[in-house]
Amino acid sequence: MKNACIGLLFVLLFHAGVWGHSVNVLIAKHVPRVNLSFSQNYAIVIGKNFYGPISSQNQLRLTSGADGIRLTVRNAQTKVHKNLGASKGPIFLVRSLGPGINFNWPKPLSSLKKQPLPPFLKWQQFPSQKGAFVSFRHPSYGDTITYNGPLTLFAKKGINIVETAELENYVTHVVNCELGSESSLHALKAQSVIVRTFALYMVQNRLESRQQGNPNWKFFQLLASPADQAYNCRKRANDQELPSDLVKKAARETAGLVLLKKNALAKVQYNTGSAKNLPKGVISQDDIIRKAHAGQTYTAILRAAVPGSKVGRYNPSALCTQALKTLFQQKK
Repeated sequence: MKNACIGLLFVLLFHAGVWGHSVNVLIAKHVPRVNLSFSQNYAIVIGKNFYGPISSQNQLRLTSGADGIRLTVRNAQTKVHKNLGASKGPIFLVRSLGPGINFNWPKPLSSLKKQPLPPFLKWQQFPSQKGAFVSFRHPSYGDTITYNGPLTLFAKKGINIVETAELENYVTHVVNCELGSESSLHALKAQSVIVRTFALYMVQNRLESRQQGNPNWKFFQLLASPADQAYNCRKRANDQELPSDLVKKAARETAGLVLLKKNALAKVQYNTGSAKNLPKGVISQDDIIRKAHAGQTYTAILRAAVPGSKVGRYNPSALCTQALKTLFQQKK
């Protein structure tokens, strides 16, 4: 596993400029089993080897056991299935393995077998490409949620699923969860800046914690639940309940903007309720909405909400690349 990690890290560093703006989000924790459905053809990468390309018609069943995560590929139409064994190391679910492998020509289940990863592998699937990739019935939300991926699976007290999400896509879907029905563009812009600041601050904080030996943030930096920020909380199967055009516009027009204090990421928290009813330092979403509807701009709202701060640009490339490297530093 170590040699494979070194090779993947080389590719990671070589392509850092292409996929530096991604975050690792824990979207499911300690689940005993899960069935994944795909909207695009995919491959399964384990260590130095891969299975695929696999047709999107073939579902993937994952089961936690003493030997790690057991994998079974099953054709949804014919019910034919194939067991691929188990892995205690990380499992990557990807939609591309570079130009040498044509994903438009998936292999039949009967001939699906382990293959060595191609030389000079280009991980074009990082960061998340646009468009739906994989979906499953989420144990917390009780509904089918669709993710752009790619996904990394870790065996630890069950199955842990991490999405490497493109940062701005992550911001858009958190804003959708928080203020998706809001009609004020400036309220949504303020929320976008807060969400982005919170995410990057937590990534930074947890990477530092990991370096100090804290095992909690070994292979991810953000929780997809309200414990951090509610991410992708609405059903997206069949392109239903996607963020509104206004939410997308707010995230797009504030892309790269965060709250800074002394040129460093500001520590921000937010919640519903008016400022007078919240703990000191917690940003009031109700006040943001009220001020936006009264005609205040998002920058003015944020400066008042976080005294001593300013809205400025922040390049997350180095931070996000460091976070992404953690996926490749796990040992069996």
